[in-house]
Amino acid sequence: MRFEETQPAIEPALAEWARLLCLRLRRDAAGALGGAYISRYQGSGLEFADCREYQDGDDARQICWPASLRTGQLLLTRYQEEREVNVILGVDVSRSMRLEKAKIQRAAEIAGLLAYCAAWGHDPMELVLFSDRLEGQLPPRRGERQAQQVIRDILGASPESPATDLAGLVRLLAGDVRRRRSHIIIISDLADRRYGDGLTALAGRHDVLVCHLGLTSEADLPTDGWLEVEDAETGVRRLVNCAAWREDQGRLAEEHQRLAARLTTQAGAGYVFFPPRASPAVILRRYLLGARA
Repeated sequence: MRFEETQPAIEPALAEWARLLCLRLRRDAAGALGGAYISRYQGSGLEFADCREYQDGDDARQICWPASLRTGQLLLTRYQEEREVNVILGVDVSRSMRLEKAKIQRAAEIAGLLAYCAAWGHDPMELVLFSDRLEGQLPPRRGERQAQQVIRDILGASPESPATDLAGLVRLLAGDVRRRRSHIIIISDLADRRYGDGLTALAGRHDVLVCHLGLTSEADLPTDGWLEVEDAETGVRRLVNCAAWREDQGRLAEEHQRLAARLTTQAGAGYVFFPPRASPAVILRRYLLGARA
């Protein structure tokens, strides 16, 4: 399968929002995630490459004291292996993700934070947009421009299919020939649940992290009466009792989260849950530092 770089059209208001988001994420990633990301994801190869400035959260055992004393700055030793960590962001752009503007913006925010961290770690990073098929891709590149393009492509994506097939993405990545072990980060609401076996195979070859976007509140629904609803991905319509629907949403969301956490951890992948109103930077920092979210 041949991949094409996406260059989606993006409306002026959304382009301005993306620009402001890039500025904020650049600051947030530097202040909250930079050192934690590098400490967790960088390698420790044997071939010396160069030195870089020490950041909060780095492994103090890697400090290069001769260079630090010579320059007056606290410097960290970098090795060749550290400079060759490939990061792949797989972002769900199916209808369930795009039904609410806030959800796809949240996905762009999480991806942007990770993309900026990859840029500062000098890691090549690529983007794969998916629904139940491949919707677009950015080939691997380094730098902040790549991080900015990741955000724009997610916000400007116009998927051809409304459905989700996370298992298909997993099979695609697992079957793709990769020259070395990669860090694969999947961002989705996990509407598709048939991905356990494929995720196990993928996690056996790569370091995999699943970022699960939580369901949003049904606060805008009426408190009583009946309402016709349509499944965002299948198009199936049905009548629901509003009071019963609101009551069931919390229980269904908890069950969905428990199932997703179990499937991913059993597969050997990392799992991070993002509640609708929590700060993505705070949650990612807790994960990168090994704390419970």
